[in-house]
Amino acid sequence: MARIIERDPDTSGTEVDGEIFLIKAREEDIHHLDAIASGLWRFLEHPRDEDELEDVMRAAFPDIPQETIDADLTRTLETLIEAGYLRWQPFQGRHD
Repeated sequence: MARIIERDPDTSGTEVDGEIFLIKAREEDIHHLDAIASGLWRFLEHPRDEDELEDVMRAAFPDIPQETIDADLTRTLETLIEAGYLRWQPFQGRHD
């Protein structure tokens, strides 16, 4: 089962001339997103699972090897999660 990724609710994104800038509530640092990260941010307007993200990225860049896309996606997600802009959705499964 793929994990679900979502935007951190304390993070807001602002688009200026096609570029996205992120800021967390109660912080002063602003993070500028590159093209790949901007695309992910837009796509994550609603929570998505990892497999869906991979499928969309592969479709968007059909001439780039799958391994390269997967590595870039993983690296971008890790960076945005470490910075606190994205997070894995809390597990909401059954507790039998």
